Amino acid sequence: MTGEQNLGLIRQIEANREFLLTVLSQNPALLARAEPRVRQLMEPLPATGEAGGSRCLLSPTITPETNPPLPPRVKV
Repeated sequence: MTGEQNLGLIRQIEANREFLLTVLSQNPALLARAEPRVRQLMEPLPATGEAGGSRCLLSPTITPETNPPLPPRVKV
């Protein structure tokens, strides 16, 4: 699989994930019928005192502490 194909697949997965999050957050009846793990993941996160926190465990806030930069590439 090429890098472009990988990127395309990642974008499709992200779009599908966002669609599911939107549908579940807007449809309580559907969420009520979801598997227990899905319902747990959709529960609001505890308040941290920061504005604009994450809406669920499936979409965590990315920070430099949780997502450090990659090491430099080594030429082969």
